[in-house]
Amino acid sequence: MWWSNLFVDMNKANFFNFSFLPKYATSFVRGLEYTLLLAVVSVLLAIIPALLLALMRLSKNRIVRSISGAYIALFRSTPLLVQLSIIYFGLFGAISIPRVTILGHIQRGGSPCSYDRILGTRFGSYAVELVEKRQFSCMVALRGTQMTAVPIEEAVKTLKLVDPDCQLVRTARDLGVCFGD
Repeated sequence: MWWSNLFVDMNKANFFNFSFLPKYATSFVRGLEYTLLLAVVSVLLAIIPALLLALMRLSKNRIVRSISGAYIALFRSTPLLVQLSIIYFGLFGAISIPRVTILGHIQRGGSPCSYDRILGTRFGSYAVELVEKRQFSCMVALRGTQMTAVPIEEAVKTLKLVDPDCQLVRTARDLGVCFGD
């Protein structure tokens, strides 16, 4: 298979390259701080209802004890995946939120047609071919009807501007599209 040759030229000395760490060390430390903070806050927020339910379970009042027992039995006997499904489909089903982002909706504002699906497949297939050829600093582009590899440096070296007075921009502005200005 093609992937068996990906690591042929690598030796043990450069297989794990950590040269990027000094540049991003502050970001890693900040991420670690946020992770630990989130863990501590989550544990503290979980302890409060847990203690309340434990005290309710020890109550002499039968109604309070029954409510806490039912709550505990419901959540302890229900798998987490089922609980998440109930929250997702029950709670989020009542609220209208988008669950999917479709490339065709973002690019052209409509459902993807067969051309979009075939084009996406062609882009992905050609990207895999570039990986097989070990061309990692390239992007896939469609020029005419052919897929080509374009070096990233070439793709970003010149600023490509849209004429603000072209017919397409004027039409979009007439329809109320905002361009951030």
